[in-house]
Amino acid sequence: MAIFLASCSAAGKFKHSYNPNAIPADLKKDGYVLLVLKQEVGGFKGTQNRGVKKMMRRHYGAPFEMVSTDDLKDPKYNNTEKYRYIIGRDFNSGLVVATTSSMGSGGGTMTTHREYHEETIIDRKLNSAFPSIGYPSASYSLGMKAFAKFMKKR
Repeated sequence: MAIFLASCSAAGKFKHSYNPNAIPADLKKDGYVLLVLKQEVGGFKGTQNRGVKKMMRRHYGAPFEMVSTDDLKDPKYNNTEKYRYIIGRDFNSGLVVATTSSMGSGGGTMTTHREYHEETIIDRKLNSAFPSIGYPSASYSLGMKAFAKFMKKR
């Protein structure tokens, strides 16, 4: 029950915070296949990509393909009529939160950094990016989960 409530919460937060100009109206148009860029960095990239694929399959409601930057070199992806849009993590967006904690009576401190980034959709046919979606998350899979659940109803 708690897992269900947390899942609804992510989609609800997304609905109230996303930038409506960030998602093209024809994203789920018949004949289009959304390309979802795989996360290719970090120690949890495999887990993140599996999570994104699972959430997109379960909630997105339209054709999509997970691709790496190397996959995009395949001539089949030159068809921008079919593969018009690609979504991926925008590492130039979001914020970094630094927290400094005391390490006890020894007087030392420890600073931890947590990065929150947003997803961005790129129109490959027009070679232009939409604004960042406006839903910063610490995890690619969490951001994409909220996106997929939101798009299920569009």
